[in-house]
Amino acid sequence: MAVAAIRHGEREFADELDRCLTAAGDPAGGLVACVRALAEGMRESGWEDGCPVASTALGVAGSVPEIRRAADAAFAHWRRLVFERLRDHGIAEDDAADLAYTVISAVEGAEMAAQVAAQVATQVARDEAPLRIAGAHLARLIGLYASGPRA
Repeated sequence: MAVAAIRHGEREFADELDRCLTAAGDPAGGLVACVRALAEGMRESGWEDGCPVASTALGVAGSVPEIRRAADAAFAHWRRLVFERLRDHGIAEDDAADLAYTVISAVEGAEMAAQVAAQVATQVARDEAPLRIAGAHLARLIGLYASGPRA
């Protein structure tokens, strides 16, 4: 059942990520749109919904190989989606691969930080700042790579 939950969550986020990256026309704008959608979804769920892949895999992936493989495949798919958009936008393959890893890691971390902060904060103090900040800075980082060769 955990593997099925991971696969469902993987597909759901992959669809949203792909939609945002494609609709924006540039990967930086797509990333900002994606984190806004994530933040809105978390806010609408009362901060209950987070990443089903991370939440399902945390704590058991090491002892259940099927769960670890499903989670690894999910994260690899998301990184590949970001990598392809970055590469298509003219970013060198090595840089695009590193940026894709950074993007997915930062978005996952920001999503978890937003959810944890919301769980310990009062209802009034809840906000999606970790996601908005991560998205804005990742967009700037992508923009630096997209604007030309590195020095």
